[in-house]
Amino acid sequence: MKINVRTSKTRALLFTLCFVIGLCILAGASMLTANAYTGNSGHLSREQLHTQTLATSVRTDTPAITVLMHGLSGRASHWSNDDNGNKGSITGFVKDSASIIEKMRDSVPDIKLYRAKFDDAFYLYAEYDGGNEEDEDKEENMVDKINNFSSHTILVIHIPNTKAKTMQEIYDRLHYILDKISYDYYVEKGVLPRINLIGHSLGGLINMQYAIEHPKNVASLVSLGTPYNGSSYDNPIVAMFGFVDFKQQPCISGACGHDYYFCNLNTRRSTWNNVYSQNRHIKFLALSGETSLSLIEHIVWTNNYLEDYLSDAKAVIIRSAFGSMLTINIAAGFLPGDICVDTDSQKAKGYDGVINYNKVFTSSNCNFNKRCREQVPIPHNLETYDADMIDCILKVIDYGNNVSHNSYTQHGIKTSIIAKSKGKWLIQLTNNTGSSRSFEYNRKMCFYGDAQKWSGLGHIANTDTLAPGASTILEIEEYGTATSIVISYDSGNTRYIFYANELDGTSCTMSSSGSTKAYYSYTQNSIKAGILSKYDGKWTVKLTNNTGSKREFYYNQKMCFQGDAKDWTGLSDIARTVTLSNGESTILEIEEYGTATSIVISYTSGSRRYIFYANSLSTTGTMQSYSSTIQYYSYTQNGMRVSILGKNASDWIIELTNNTGTSREFEYNQKMCFEGDAKNWNSLSHVATTMNIANGQSYFIVIQEYGTATSIAISYMDGIYRKVFYANGLNKSGTMTAYGNTIDTTQAPDECVAEGTLITLADGSKKAVEDLTGDEQLLVWNMKTGNFDSAPILFVDSEPIGHYEVINLTFSDGATVKVVSEHGFWDVDLNRYVYLDKNAAQYIGHRFNKRAENADGTFGWQEVELTDVDISEEVTTVYSPVTYGHLCYYVNEMLSMPGGIAGMFNIFEVDGQTMTIDEEALTEDIATYGTFTYEEFYELYPIPEEVFEAYNGRYLKVAIGKGLITYERIGELIERYAEFF
Repeated sequence: MKINVRTSKTRALLFTLCFVIGLCILAGASMLTANAYTGNSGHLSREQLHTQTLATSVRTDTPAITVLMHGLSGRASHWSNDDNGNKGSITGFVKDSASIIEKMRDSVPDIKLYRAKFDDAFYLYAEYDGGNEEDEDKEENMVDKINNFSSHTILVIHIPNTKAKTMQEIYDRLHYILDKISYDYYVEKGVLPRINLIGHSLGGLINMQYAIEHPKNVASLVSLGTPYNGSSYDNPIVAMFGFVDFKQQPCISGACGHDYYFCNLNTRRSTWNNVYSQNRHIKFLALSGETSLSLIEHIVWTNNYLEDYLSDAKAVIIRSAFGSMLTINIAAGFLPGDICVDTDSQKAKGYDGVINYNKVFTSSNCNFNKRCREQVPIPHNLETYDADMIDCILKVIDYGNNVSHNSYTQHGIKTSIIAKSKGKWLIQLTNNTGSSRSFEYNRKMCFYGDAQKWSGLGHIANTDTLAPGASTILEIEEYGTATSIVISYDSGNTRYIFYANELDGTSCTMSSSGSTKAYYSYTQNSIKAGILSKYDGKWTVKLTNNTGSKREFYYNQKMCFQGDAKDWTGLSDIARTVTLSNGESTILEIEEYGTATSIVISYTSGSRRYIFYANSLSTTGTMQSYSSTIQYYSYTQNGMRVSILGKNASDWIIELTNNTGTSREFEYNQKMCFEGDAKNWNSLSHVATTMNIANGQSYFIVIQEYGTATSIAISYMDGIYRKVFYANGLNKSGTMTAYGNTIDTTQAPDECVAEGTLITLADGSKKAVEDLTGDEQLLVWNMKTGNFDSAPILFVDSEPIGHYEVINLTFSDGATVKVVSEHGFWDVDLNRYVYLDKNAAQYIGHRFNKRAENADGTFGWQEVELTDVDISEEVTTVYSPVTYGHLCYYVNEMLSMPGGIAGMFNIFEVDGQTMTIDEEALTEDIATYGTFTYEEFYELYPIPEEVFEAYNGRYLKVAIGKGLITYERIGELIERYAEFF
């Protein structure tokens, strides 16, 4: 069946019909598009259908159709394909016993299956014959309509090239398909069908829009990995693994054509919540996946997944960054999601009526050979095939299986068994306490007495906050010979406990009881903490945020000494919680450690760290708690805010916060380095790359002490500029000395001469460059008078100790000069200054000007040849003096010019015999190009007049006219040396 909907006539009919049956929409009837039916004999006309649905608005009692909607860049084969984990093996939509489709068909054998495809036109394909053959656009399988709705129908959607379509365009196609099928159903049955909508990723958003517009038609709204709140990752590992860039937007398909619902989070939430309040029959199940460290380790190191699906360069980056970056940040809760979508967004946090099921994917609880797309097997690609998620869906929704679930209530805690799968029980928990609450439960089965007394529990987790009547699904694992489950909540000083045993997965029954016990909680600095359990040397602590604001908290994962806890020092196992809204809770696990007896939790606000610490912990739930407040030190350079969280042996734990205004990847040296290397981002041999960090987001890095080096280095690229944060003097108290640097990567560095180089003073004496104070008068050559002269030092630029490429220059008289990057020397043969750099060998044989003593004891100059150039890497410091007016000076008696200021000298012609400026040529140049007045120059570059004079600013107009320098370069030099003005 093929119906093209691109004609203007069709669009006109569509809009007309939408207006005519608007009341039907309000009544919950399915909106029928103009070409939902072509008018074959024996069917009601659109007008007749409109009249009858207004009169009855009757729908089936139970769901008649289940719709599977794929995600962004998806296809029907994302629900059923023959992928066995090999690249390129997804051949199409075929029979696959592991799929949700086949599991539904196994439960209800007479279920009918169809595939609907809609790009520019609509096609409907009959159910496949059960063979493993690709069913892609075979004309013999096409049908005009579904002719028999006598049993439950599965409809698998395929909307090609969704990445190139707006949300509105995708939705319009789904809407058309559902209208068409609903029309055919109505024609056969005389009532409208109720529909189960199951969507992956973006498909969940598209389905929700249909549920918002047609709530009476929807029985269940089920989603896997759907970004209801966008994705807070803003392309972190997503970029590394080559997936789409969510950019923190709720609309993830590019240009958004349906702004009202799809692109406005608050609007979509409030619209759904209003719709649900009037349509509580909709079963809203949001399934979420989370990434474990073991899963990431498996992906990074096993089976060449990275090389198979990414470039070799990306694979190298991920593996090189893996050690400290991923380990710390996953452990700290930085990746609470399925790589593509964070957990809260998948759970539809903020939406009413949602039932949650969350699975933490590990290296051992998922099938890497079953995934929906030919990419790295991260949870987002495993969700549509995950056996646990499929079992949960099929037990929660009604698709003709007629499973009833017995429920049990104790203390307002209502539970029912959804399923048992692979040694795990799926338990639906409903909050019937009358208040919004977070519940605690043991993730593994426990002994009956421990459940009754809430003691000896070693696997405690907590739920999200559930509104009254809201539900979530818990996954509780069988554990040895234990047979009980336990769920509880605290209110005031009492813990209310639901516990049960004799669970039966066939009859969905259990034997439940309730109990209570005293609950002790302690609050310091608005940090509320209570002991939930002690098991196997680990204390389980419930942390509640009562600070009044959304916050991340820090805690030491091992017990520590009281003094260290109080002062937040000497802590070696610091971790960070997920972000908690005010009133939200999370579970901390703190391990006993030697003779230490204290726990410590903190948060930062402004320049203070607020600390909760406690000792004398008891299994009865008591402790002695205290508070302290200490100075919190953070340092910001180039938009990078850096603070010391702690030190573990020789490792410094550093928190990096991105305050640059946009999301970025950062680089950092994993080992300490010399200050010069840090400042210039030079000779760093242990560079790692962070994931892409959203603006305002923080990130843990570890930097290891290394030999005698004392500096840390962090940077990012901003166009052609590398922005650097570097610091030394790190102290466990949190202090450091921080600096910033900006490196123009298109410009050669402008270092000058290495330490030990002798600078000639005005009186003829010499001083090592590193010993200059800046108050000296230096010997210079005056190009106006043709004589030696003296000039004060404007400034001495310097680079700290580091690895530098040193250019060793040797001259015919045995004199040597060590140059870093470049330094200018007067070339007698060329009659001008030339920069000698790494290409200095081209000047071997040229003569250069050197100060020399005459026979009568006076001084003049002599000519010496450059005879050798040798380049080596050395650890040294670098200096670059600049003199007032003349700029030049003598290094090891060679007439020289500092590096990095090309265009500010060699402006006028010079008489090579007298070493003076040719006055006639100078006059002609000024007549041709003019000169700057200070006032004119100040309009361009507002610098002090003494700086203008010191750099011979009036003559820069000649330099510009001759093409020796540009206005832009002058601005760069002013910015570069502004700190010295």
